[in-house]
Order: sequence, then C-alpha cells, then structure tokens
Amino acid sequence: MEINFLALRPHAAGKPVVALAGAVPPDADDAPHRLFDALLPIGPHPRTVAAAIAATEPDLVRTAKSIGDIMHLAGPWQGPPTALPVS
Repeated sequence: MEINFLALRPHAAGKPVVALAGAVPPDADDAPHRLFDALLPIGPHPRTVAAAIAATEPDLVRTAKSIGDIMHLAGPWQGPPTALPVS
C-alpha cells in the first residue's frame, strides 16, 4: 500500500495526518509535506544511527505526548489551513 493512499484516507474523512520520522532535514523537498498536515522528527538532535535506534521508544513516547499536548491546546480539528495539492 502506498503512503499516498494511507495519507489521503484520513484527509477524506476530515482527519489530520501527522507523520513522524527519525529526522527531517531542513532542506527536505516539499513532496512529503503535501501528504501530511505535519511532518515531525522524533530525534531531538543529530546522532548516529545506532544511537537513534536505541532511543526510538523514548523518542516516540516524548514526541507523541508533545503532539497530544499541542492538539489539546488547539481544540477541535478544523481542517488544513489551505487545500494542499497531492500528486
């Protein structure tokens, strides 16, 4: 199943799509950003692959809690701020 399909299904139901990645480089191309309402790194800083793998669970827990806190503060989902083209 392609990521495009998985990201579009929640959007069709009016739900936000948040993607988590090990890292998101500042110069990342815009293509992934069109599929997701938010694309967030779980790693707090650059590190070796071995260190990142070892810290995956606490990084995911911390990032998920932060996302939940932000969503709680933001209130009910109102949809994306603009229509995003998806190719």
